[in-house]
This record gives sequence, structure tokens and C-alpha cells, in this order.
Amino acid sequence: MSNSRSLERKRNFALGFAAFVFALLFAPKMTQAMTISPPSLDFTLNPGDIIADVVQVYNEEGAPFKIQPTAVNFYVREGDEVTGSPDFFPADETRQGYELAPWIELGTEPVIIGAGERVNVPFQIRVPKDAPPGSRFGAIQILASKPDDIAGPTDSNVAIERGTTVLIFVRVTGDLRDELVVSGFAAQKEVLSHLPADFTVRLTNGGTTHQRPTGNVIIEDMWGRQVASLVVNPGPQFRSVLPGSSRRYDVSWARKKLPAETGEYMQQIRNFAFGKYTATLLINYGSATQQKSLTAVTTFTVIPWMALATYAGAGLLALLVVVFGAKGYNRLIIRRYESSKKQQKP
Repeated sequence: MSNSRSLERKRNFALGFAAFVFALLFAPKMTQAMTISPPSLDFTLNPGDIIADVVQVYNEEGAPFKIQPTAVNFYVREGDEVTGSPDFFPADETRQGYELAPWIELGTEPVIIGAGERVNVPFQIRVPKDAPPGSRFGAIQILASKPDDIAGPTDSNVAIERGTTVLIFVRVTGDLRDELVVSGFAAQKEVLSHLPADFTVRLTNGGTTHQRPTGNVIIEDMWGRQVASLVVNPGPQFRSVLPGSSRRYDVSWARKKLPAETGEYMQQIRNFAFGKYTATLLINYGSATQQKSLTAVTTFTVIPWMALATYAGAGLLALLVVVFGAKGYNRLIIRRYESSKKQQKP
């Protein structure tokens, strides 16, 4: 009997969440009608701690709607190292051991928000006294429906119109292990005919805590001069690398941003670079009191053959003008000298 109830809860959760995703994807005007603050929360807590906080929901519409908060877990979506789109799953489901939703307490009654009103949604996080150190991940999903829709978020026929989510990250103190490694750093093309030069940075988290790495890719030319500094994982989002996962960050170096239809020749002229370049990755991560750093190096070469041919042709033409111009000038001087000599004869 308990297994059938568990399956029913999971089925209802899946149906409700599917409606939530559908609303996000196919009802952009309606999802914009509800905003939530803050978009994410990050806590460092001790075993046994109990904290209380609120998230604020704002009704931007001209009509009231009903909201129902619910706590869920999330982790990295399998195979996605780029977007960071979370994979949500029910509070009573255990997958990787980083589940936070069982520690989140919310009110069970739906709340009606009037047009243009703001409402605080209170919640508590209770950390068990025997909680192991490391990170946990959960979310508060705010699902909204018309005030006359009495169906709750656990009902299979919930009439969801809009929804949004607050992600919650918690570090439980103790013997934590902050451990990032550079599992990949390279130019996407080793030989280019023009900029931009695109780089892929791949970081893998082998520790027990989530990390928000920041840093730069420093580019130097063949003479060792710094020509660019590219930001890795810029704010304000500062995308996280969850423990047991990898994250890819893409950075690009260009002198000018040109339209996609710009031809090869103009790309080489306006995004000119030449020679062998060295790119050095510098990454910082860790806690505020204990920063760690990573470094890696790669190289790439730019040979703008069309631009070089143009510059070589222009240089050759200029040289010919100088050479033949000098010869002509010399002949003119000689003729004038000979003419003056003849005029001086008696």
C-alpha cells in the first residue's frame, strides 16, 4: 500500500512539474507576470542549525492569482555541462546524496496575491544534528493558478498558469573538501585564419562542496606581450560546479564583433592577428577564508593568409614606387646637371 502511495505522489509530482515546465516554455507573457526575489540563496550552516527566511513573490498582473510553494531537490542535469539547467526531483526521492528538500519546511496552505501586491513566503531549514559536512541542493518552486482553482500542486489536474523557482545551496560545516581540477583547457581550433579565438574551459569538482570559480584567460603574443584578458565565469550569475560534476565555460577573444555574414577577407582584415599565441588559464575558487588557484596553458596560431597577401602586395607596390621613383628622380637630377654643364660651356 505504501509503495502505491509513493508511486502516486511521484506521478502527481511529475504531472505538476510537467505543467510547470510547459508554462515556462510556452507561456512567456504569463511567466513574466510573476517575479520572485531573491532568485537563489546560499547558506553556510552547522549541524543542528535552524534558520528562517522568506522569498518575496510579486504579482505584476492586473488580477489576483493563487500561489502554492513546494520544496524539491535538484542536481545537475545529466550530460549538460554548459547551461546549468537543474534537474528537479521530488523531496522524498534520494539520488546522489545531496538532497536538501527534506530539511525545508513550508506552509501548506495556498496564498492568494492581489494585483500588484507582494507576498512573503516564509520557510525554515532544519539541519539534522548528525548531518555530514558538505553541500546540499534544493529549491522552492512557486506554482501559480487562478484564485478559483482549488487544486493543490499535488493534484494531477492542477491548473498551473505560471511558475518560478528559487534555488537554495547549503554548505554544512565540518571536514569540508574544496577540490576543483582543470579537466580541459584548449583553443577550439589550433590554427585560425582570423579571430575570434574560442576557448573551452572544463572544470571538475572532486570535492564535497559546490564551487563558483572565477578567473581569466591571459593571451600573449609571440613576443610575450599581453594582448588580451578574458573573464571566465563572469558575474552576476557566477555559475556553480556541483560536487561530483563537471562544468564547461566558453570564452572568446576578438578585436571586433562582426556580423555573421561578414566574409572571410573582411574577417581577416578587421579581426587581424598573426603568429603563435599563448593562452594561460588562471582560476580562483574555495571559501572566502581559504582561496585556492588553478592554472593551465594552451597555444594557438593565427595565419591570416588573405590579409597577409594584401599587405604583402601593398608593400611590394610601395617598394616598387619608391625604387622606380628614386631611379626616375636620379635620372632627372642627372639630366638637369648635364643640361647646366652644357649651358656653362663658352
